[in-house]
Amino acid sequence: MGLSTELKPSMAEIMHPDTRMLNVRSPWAGQIIDGLKDVENRPNELKMDPDAWVLLVNSGNQSSRKDVDRMNRIRKTIGKDPVRRPVDHKQCIIGMVKFQGSFTGTAMGESGLQTPWYNGEPDKAWVVKHYWKLQHPIPRVPGSLSLRKLHNLNKTDPGLYDRILEQLEAQI
Repeated sequence: MGLSTELKPSMAEIMHPDTRMLNVRSPWAGQIIDGLKDVENRPNELKMDPDAWVLLVNSGNQSSRKDVDRMNRIRKTIGKDPVRRPVDHKQCIIGMVKFQGSFTGTAMGESGLQTPWYNGEPDKAWVVKHYWKLQHPIPRVPGSLSLRKLHNLNKTDPGLYDRILEQLEAQI
């Protein structure tokens, strides 16, 4: 535990050509952006520039009872109080993360990385290096499970792209 640290990105870093958007289901997105969950479990390797930030989109799905129970079991193991009902910001950018890379269980063990949040193989652990929570979530944004590039939004939805950048700039 404790792999990730809080760090505020600069506007220049947000404008990096490889900045992306990623959907993460609730309650997991909130745990990442609060600095508690230090890995995101995915079936594939992380393939992006390690210096690029990812806008974390809390998906529109509401937390399931099963997910909340599992989250609270893990919170207990790391000494955190359980949460009865997590905050579910539907389809909002709630913050930004920077990943250190993706690891299998074997690679994590060899690197000395230990976390109760990793599901185990065959999943890959996308290890969170830095996180930054927005003071005001940015609502009504399309997410992407495939790490959609932020600058591609400028081509498909310039108004949304500009609104995201304006709100991010106001919070930096």
